[in-house]
Amino acid sequence: MIEKESIPKLNKAAKETFKDSGHDRNFIHLFRPHDNNKLNIVGSFEDSIRKENPNSSEEDKSENVAVLYPEFSAESKNSFGMIATMDFPDYRDIALGIGIKNEDNFYRSKEAFLKELKNADKMFCIDKNSDDNTCPPDYTYTYEQYRKALYARCLLANIWCFGIDFYDIDKGLLKELKESKQVYITDKTKDVTRIYGRPSDDLIDKFSTVKCKIGSSKRCVDFAEVYTEENKDLFTSDNYALYSGVIPRLKQIAFTPPSIGNNKVNKMTMSLGRTSYMTIMGLHFTIEGRYIGELLEHPFLDTDVKEGEPSLARINRDFEQCEVKAQNTLKNELENAVNFDEELAAINKYLSLSLNVHNINISGNIITNDGYCIYTKRNNKMTDSNQYYCSVNGGSEINDKSVKYYHNSNEEDIPTISYDITPVFFGSEMTRESIAELGDTDISPYWDYYGITCMSHFTEDYSKDSNILWAHFNVLGERYSPYSLEQINKMRMHASEKFESKSMYGYSLTEYDSWFKWLESNILRKLQLIQDNSDIIVAILMVRQIIWYKQLNDSVPNTIITIAFGLFTGAISLNKVVTIIQSRKIYKDIIVKTYKRLSVKTYKKNYMDVFNKDFNQKLKAGKDIDAIFYVITNMHVLTTMRNKG
Repeated sequence: MIEKESIPKLNKAAKETFKDSGHDRNFIHLFRPHDNNKLNIVGSFEDSIRKENPNSSEEDKSENVAVLYPEFSAESKNSFGMIATMDFPDYRDIALGIGIKNEDNFYRSKEAFLKELKNADKMFCIDKNSDDNTCPPDYTYTYEQYRKALYARCLLANIWCFGIDFYDIDKGLLKELKESKQVYITDKTKDVTRIYGRPSDDLIDKFSTVKCKIGSSKRCVDFAEVYTEENKDLFTSDNYALYSGVIPRLKQIAFTPPSIGNNKVNKMTMSLGRTSYMTIMGLHFTIEGRYIGELLEHPFLDTDVKEGEPSLARINRDFEQCEVKAQNTLKNELENAVNFDEELAAINKYLSLSLNVHNINISGNIITNDGYCIYTKRNNKMTDSNQYYCSVNGGSEINDKSVKYYHNSNEEDIPTISYDITPVFFGSEMTRESIAELGDTDISPYWDYYGITCMSHFTEDYSKDSNILWAHFNVLGERYSPYSLEQINKMRMHASEKFESKSMYGYSLTEYDSWFKWLESNILRKLQLIQDNSDIIVAILMVRQIIWYKQLNDSVPNTIITIAFGLFTGAISLNKVVTIIQSRKIYKDIIVKTYKRLSVKTYKKNYMDVFNKDFNQKLKAGKDIDAIFYVITNMHVLTTMRNKG
């Protein structure tokens, strides 16, 4: 049960747990009222739509407003980021000169790149919220300067998503590629070098005749021929799912306490705008889950758009430093907040000070019909690789017509959120994610909500830690499944996004409100273990008895009897082993469930601290527990356990 101090204690424990974790996200705070009332979380685009249609009549707003600006554009309100009219493969085609004139290939030279930046006002949205069109305090430059600099950064990240494998690359060429800083280089093996991005024409011309072995077939071509349409299939991404979806962006959170008619229901309403996955990827660029700060050293960013103006890289770094200041203010105000209202005021102040992405994700617990809460372990090449995650976790998305990916994908990839004035319920997005990640066929959109988390990579000093990650948000929920853990594990074999995790597990909770009940349960469990394996125990005792008898009466008949009983015992033991193996059967390459039975000793004053220590030890997780998983597991315990009083 959630008591008055439960949420503040959880937030304090989470901050201490993750501040030195080494995770990409080392800060987390849960926003929800500090009581045990049911919580409803709703999103709304109404404010954004009304701002986009200031001259519409009330009749227009009620009937036609949803279709006036259906797509995310550079003119969208309460919004931020690259629009989604182009997808990542489009930029790969530009880099390879496919269907485009050389002079329009903005990856070829600085001059062509600067020419493309003139389109920033059409391709990148920065909402001018203030009446005088000035940026929030602490921002040094103008909206237009940030727009061009951030657009430039995203363009370069788009092409660094793709790379080609070179075998035994020429040392002179490799040296110049590294020094140019126009590409990112990793050594996959001793003989294989992966080059991300596209070198400039000048560098390609300089080494045009150098022989290169590329791709798994080790095709031998001149360097001048590498970045051409013929090698498009070799210019690949390590990202399993690369497309520019449109994503809800948080603008503000409002709280409505219980009222007559629903006196046990709290409501949190999120005012929403829009952003895109391409923006998220560009402003926090990663390769195989690792942040790549070298992107800001690209020579195309070390460029003045106009003489006498700061470089694109400098503007980007100023943008990051402003985010650091806004997050430091947020952290200090949250630490000093004495109630939920003050916490809410702190996050809304941050949202007004930070000119950034602020995307909204969804995370959920699924409780199986046999009483297990599902959790997973992330795949090696995903963000937060090898960390333990909750049942489902992903980005919420808006069904935008300009996103090509939605036109040809699986049904579970089609977002359930529409850009209109109707309320947004995130349960449908959680259900969509559970279908995509786990293959769960339960299509119910109804979830119980825990609250909204705010996460970031917090740093006090940008000069010491440049891995800046804006505050982003997760709606947390939970629901009960009609299926068992074993059934969901089988469904997961066919899930479209099963690649995100490499294994699935489940844990169950048992509450003990007294030490005596805990002791009694442990004794009964051990007795049950003896009973479950009684056939093996009896067989072993029989063999020991026969061996003892044989030693006293050594004869041929006794030897035959001993062998017979030995075979009988072996058969029983073999049958038991086969049964155990079948119960833990491994389906293809998917590691099957591991059952974890966890005790919640509510008779102890600090029972949540005891639980968290026990939980980590039983998972043998060390620092591999994701922050969301930590918070959502604690909320599952708090909402499952009875009131101690």
